Amino acid sequence: MKIALGTAQLGMNYGIANKQGIPSDDMAQKLLISAKDEGISLIDTSPLYGNAESRLGQLFSQTGFRPQIVTKLAKVKSEEITTKSIKDVIEQFHKSLKALKQKRVYGLIIHSPSDIHKKGFIELWNQVNKLKNNFYVEKVGFSLYEPDDLFHSLQHFDFDLVQVPFSIFDQRFERSGAFEMLQSKGIEVHTRSAFLQGLLLMEEYERPSWTRAFHNYFHNFDETLKKYNIERKTALIKPLIENGFISKIICGAESAHQVEEIAQLSHNSIPKNAIKDLNRLFVDDEKLIIPSQWKNHE
Repeated sequence: MKIALGTAQLGMNYGIANKQGIPSDDMAQKLLISAKDEGISLIDTSPLYGNAESRLGQLFSQTGFRPQIVTKLAKVKSEEITTKSIKDVIEQFHKSLKALKQKRVYGLIIHSPSDIHKKGFIELWNQVNKLKNNFYVEKVGFSLYEPDDLFHSLQHFDFDLVQVPFSIFDQRFERSGAFEMLQSKGIEVHTRSAFLQGLLLMEEYERPSWTRAFHNYFHNFDETLKKYNIERKTALIKPLIENGFISKIICGAESAHQVEEIAQLSHNSIPKNAIKDLNRLFVDDEKLIIPSQWKNHE
């Protein structure tokens, strides 16, 4: 199963299309049971997702769900990485283990790309690898937003895992040649934002007014859906399922029904020509494909 479960929704209001808010304890339990039943084998989380890690720890106990877990190292708050800041973030990792009720996790990734460029990062990276050597973590790596940060990381560090944004609109990492390089080095690729935080799931009348400036991109997407008579979520997920560079596609969910729906997308079939046409919908305008820039439109 290529689909992995993202858990930002368990601890915070996340996503432009999120209408349900943070799931209740009962809803969260059903969500995890659904993930288990659907064969989802990996969960992505972070100490920055509110109380998501502690909720997951309780839910694992309640449901008997034992997935692989990828969590993240907290951002270093200071401009320079010092002995104290290293101690603080490593302690936070051990708090994450305690919250998750785990002795070890599958993956630990650097959450903030800006930390990579700070003075003292080498010392922090050495400590992350020490966690791996001491079997607290199986794989270490980075959560990145820009191909340039990935090329920098490939040049300076050895790592096992990377998480990047990727959707039919945002294909920067593949088109830059980064995916090919990662594959040649045996580095596992996890992608996020397949739905562009829910924006690509919206019908035209639901989209924020600022998206009118990008009408042509959405129009071409809508016309491709009509041409092949395919459902929106299937069109957004199936090209990623078929992409041989991608190991896991991280999708968030607010309910058990959404988990079931997303998991079932793996089994849907669409014509090869449809996948080719969907892959041609890539967008170069970062004002649309990078959510942190959306606030500039509002």
